[in-house]
Amino acid sequence: ERPIVDMARVTKLPRSRKGRTFEERVHAALDRIATARGDSAHRVGDEPGIGGSKKGDAVVELGAADGACAGRIVFEVKDEQLSKNKAWSELNAAMEERQAEFAVLVAAGEESVPVGREQLVEYEGNKMIVAVDPELAAELGLDLASRYARLRLMLKREGELSLDADGVRARAVDRRPDELGRRLANRPRRGVKRLAAGNGAGVDLEP
Repeated sequence: ERPIVDMARVTKLPRSRKGRTFEERVHAALDRIATARGDSAHRVGDEPGIGGSKKGDAVVELGAADGACAGRIVFEVKDEQLSKNKAWSELNAAMEERQAEFAVLVAAGEESVPVGREQLVEYEGNKMIVAVDPELAAELGLDLASRYARLRLMLKREGELSLDADGVRARAVDRRPDELGRRLANRPRRGVKRLAAGNGAGVDLEP
């Protein structure tokens, strides 16, 4: 049984001189993205998880805005660069604490992406990294990572379908034909799996 998040007990982070903190901006963006899909986003970083630690900063519960939760995605927000081993340790712990099936590391800018890892690439079937502007927390990258993780979980429940990030990159280029889009389009496809049904047909990356 999934623990109930008591949002009334969540303590707000201190505000910086420039306004909301990076984590607050990320959560606000996640809340907007989740609400648009009928999901429910919770900021849980100040609440202990099932094992007693506070790993995991935000949780998105799929379909929970209108009914029962169909899956959980946990987001770990970092404004410093972690080693790849530390990043994976943090994400694995966050999934365990928050009973989530997919974890996303939200890095404050590309310089905070762990060395040897790339953003918007799925790792180990349940992890992804996305870099966002620490001052803006722009929603494009968060939207793409959230959509990918959401579809990964929904399709897994429907039949263990194989997945891939080609569609994520294509959508990024379509929606943002600038330097970010070009870099994503040209990024090497290491460890990427195709989002496809059993008949080989591609699955659209819409909510």
